Amino acid sequence: MTQNPALEDILRNLAAIAAEQTGKPPAPSPPKGDPRSIADWDAAEVYISELAAYDPTYEEKIKALIAAQDEKLNRWMQLKHRITRDHNRRKREENELIAKMPPSVRKTMPRKVTKEVYEKRMQEYHTTLHKKWEELERENCRALAKWSVPFFCTRPGVLGEEDLNNHQKKMLDHLFDLFGKEPEVKDSVKKEDLEFSTASCTQNLATEKV
Repeated sequence: MTQNPALEDILRNLAAIAAEQTGKPPAPSPPKGDPRSIADWDAAEVYISELAAYDPTYEEKIKALIAAQDEKLNRWMQLKHRITRDHNRRKREENELIAKMPPSVRKTMPRKVTKEVYEKRMQEYHTTLHKKWEELERENCRALAKWSVPFFCTRPGVLGEEDLNNHQKKMLDHLFDLFGKEPEVKDSVKKEDLEFSTASCTQNLATEKV
């Protein structure tokens, strides 16, 4: 993709002339400008539209990213349900075992499957969940930067951190609107708890080469 605006205009004009002569619509042109230098939302929106029209694989890549995120969320939810089912099964088995004991033994027999044990397992689950979510954020950041998504491949100094974070969130919403729907997060894992952390995304990209 050329970064020479004058050359891009010449190529567009030549394509338009050729289209008039052949009667065929001109092929989509590469988007104008350098996505790493975009600081304006309107320019970013236009760039994404032009890039999606120019590169037929672009939409597929974004949809695949969304689908992969959705699949991981569903897998994490299944793990949560499995922990709960396992706890309930073990508690039921323990109750059945204790019920067979003599009354004198039942009163003194310690319980192993307790509420505290369950809460500890769930706390470990949520700790692991948030670690995995942060890893997913970093993967998504690298992918979006590699695919020249404005505000994810931005050069240092083009935007302040707060503006960059706000634009990143807005761009994520825009990509979901264009290419897919946001995965539904169910049960005790709330969307706001797993929201894409663009602040950490910015910090990670500042220290990583994409």
